[in-house]
Amino acid sequence: TDISGVVVVGRGRRTVQVDWMNELNGNGAPAVTGLAIQRSTTPAFGAPSTTVVPLGTQSFAVANLLPNTTYYFRVRTTNASGQSLSNVVSVTTAP
Repeated sequence: TDISGVVVVGRGRRTVQVDWMNELNGNGAPAVTGLAIQRSTTPAFGAPSTTVVPLGTQSFAVANLLPNTTYYFRVRTTNASGQSLSNVVSVTTAP
């Protein structure tokens, strides 16, 4: 249930495009049952905003963001063994 290569490929004043690579079940892990993107304004992700996305999704446009604000993003997968988190990326929206 590995997610790798999480990157920001575009940013605007109120939107950010986040892409990643799915390596779902490629390592013999139990089948993935959930996929979500999380965002936070702190790198600790104390209370992240979580958006569930369809399995197999590899890109997501996050909208309704505040201008000139730094956001942190990661992707979470869930399966019978628990959850796994991707690398964290940060981006500052345009002013």
